[in-house]
Amino acid sequence: RIHALLVDRYLQTYKDKMTFFSDGELVFKDIVEDPDKFYIFKTILAKTNVSKFDLPNREAYKDFFGINPISSFKLLSQQCSYMGGCFLEKIERA
Repeated sequence: RIHALLVDRYLQTYKDKMTFFSDGELVFKDIVEDPDKFYIFKTILAKTNVSKFDLPNREAYKDFFGINPISSFKLLSQQCSYMGGCFLEKIERA
């Protein structure tokens, strides 16, 4: 659940910071290098009932996104369907 929320937050921040003239790789590198500048972790703490002690190390996400390109992810809000429900709701029910 926490990982899904964090990846979603990184992706949302990336989409918010991208402009027509932006270099996607540079924008995302900036976000991954300094997530505190973009309030990635603080937003998760503020909007969810996640403890700061449950959050993973910021360095782990540098490694994670070094292996997994941001383009391979969809926002959680885009993974909802009428019949199937939302991905995050399924995780929370489990």
